[in-house]
Amino acid sequence: MMSSPSGSFQRLVVLRLAVWLFLALLSSGCERQAAVPSAQQAPTMATAATANSVAEYIADAEVQAETDEQRAELRKAFSDMLVLTAADLQTRRYASYDGTKGARSLVDLLNAHLVPAKPQVIVPSQFFADIKAPAAQAAIQKKLRELER
Repeated sequence: MMSSPSGSFQRLVVLRLAVWLFLALLSSGCERQAAVPSAQQAPTMATAATANSVAEYIADAEVQAETDEQRAELRKAFSDMLVLTAADLQTRRYASYDGTKGARSLVDLLNAHLVPAKPQVIVPSQFFADIKAPAAQAAIQKKLRELER
């Protein structure tokens, strides 16, 4: 019995939400440590504060695309991230999961098809501020190469 693309997409969304919720609950249990960070933890916190949001989101993210068209739209978006300005990327629109042209923003497209290694939310203002940094561009190039295989 074959399921419809819409049903598959809905199951995928529910599964991603369940995994995210599980990881968030697991993470909150791990955070019940002392409120004051130790001296050894301080450099890690400073590094995290200055890290690149684009590189963190994209690096090691799992690509979830059901069709060749979805993978093509992701390749187009990653190519755009390498050549377009941040301002152009903010207004650029991409096809929805069902192929409707111009239905989603870049952030919506990435949220729909990438599962970051660590649960996180894209903050558009920070994401677009970081997108042209060398670390971001390297992560984008790496993910584009993966998508082209």
